Amino acid sequence: SDQTKSCIPCPVGYYRNMSLQISCVLCPVDFITPGLGSSSLSNCNTRNCTKPGEYRNPTSNQCEICPVGTYNSEKW
Repeated sequence: SDQTKSCIPCPVGYYRNMSLQISCVLCPVDFITPGLGSSSLSNCNTRNCTKPGEYRNPTSNQCEICPVGTYNSEKW
């Protein structure tokens, strides 16, 4: 059996800034990181899209209102 372990990046919305931390730390409420593998609290600088009917535009990385006839129940 292969016992090799690999490191995985912290998910969006988490960061890890100390090498001895055993897990990633959740960003403060209403903020997320712009991508995977954040290494600092200062990376938690993107507003989380938490209002009903909002989504995160993948091009601009900004919260936008869903177009008429659509919805989003997820929090980003």
